[in-house]
Amino acid sequence: MFMAEKPAPVARFSAAGLLTLVGFGSGCAAGCPEGHRQEQDVCVQSVAPAPHRCSGLPTTKADPHGEGLFARVDVLGGDCIWMDMTEVTVEAYQRFLADTPAESVVWEPTWCAWKTQRSEPIDNPADACSASITRVDQPFAPRKPIRCVDFCDAEAFCQYAGKRLCYGGGTALQGPRGFPREWVLACTNGLETVYPWGDDATGGDCNVGAPPDCVDCGAYVVGHQQLCRNANGVTDLLGNIAEWTFSCNFVPVGQESTPSGCMVRGGGFDQPLQACSGEAVVPNDSRRGNLGFRCCSDLTTDEVLAIAD
Repeated sequence: MFMAEKPAPVARFSAAGLLTLVGFGSGCAAGCPEGHRQEQDVCVQSVAPAPHRCSGLPTTKADPHGEGLFARVDVLGGDCIWMDMTEVTVEAYQRFLADTPAESVVWEPTWCAWKTQRSEPIDNPADACSASITRVDQPFAPRKPIRCVDFCDAEAFCQYAGKRLCYGGGTALQGPRGFPREWVLACTNGLETVYPWGDDATGGDCNVGAPPDCVDCGAYVVGHQQLCRNANGVTDLLGNIAEWTFSCNFVPVGQESTPSGCMVRGGGFDQPLQACSGEAVVPNDSRRGNLGFRCCSDLTTDEVLAIAD
């Protein structure tokens, strides 16, 4: 009697990076190859991918400059960086204003040549952005995220705090070149998930929802929504406030005093939930009631030595 030849298995990589062998029909009747285990009708490779070279470092650590906690963000095919676990707060920005004389602020030279003075929105009724925020929101409570600051204010604060603005990448932007998309890597857990908590849009309970769907239509204190975090504990990457990142269009020669477009990510409390891939480019002199930032930091010399091959 003629017997149909069993189709050969087809190799396929799963989302977790594990090789599966499929195409055995109903079950692995012929058995699984060495180094694989049977899971229903597929054979799954038992050997896990090699760990990231930064896996020996802690997933979190205290910010040595006293601004809270850092979480580790692994760069694909590279090293890793540290990211603020929360958005920069009003009280932290207030320390920056108190500690740094206005005339001594050094503005980022390429994208901030137009900048002449820092933004001071905290409890300032004369500030147009501050006045635009509803008072019910209590916008400048100490643990609320700082808002009404432009790209250059954000970068100046990060430098004051011994850090820098996180790189955000983006398909429409030009510079700076050669840097990983740190913000996106943090949000997607190394490009493994759609949202910081996984692939289910309903799993994060973030502070989002355009009016009239949003409950309070305002920013919460940082870290308030405990489920809105990535695997290493970075909170509010989506919702609460949108965040400036260090990814901008190059400034044309002769137009150095003109603001450039820079990348904003994450969306705010007054917008629907978006995936980590969502992006917006806005003029970098923009100051908005739903827009703030967080900082990133490179590895210390000791940490670089600790992960050296």
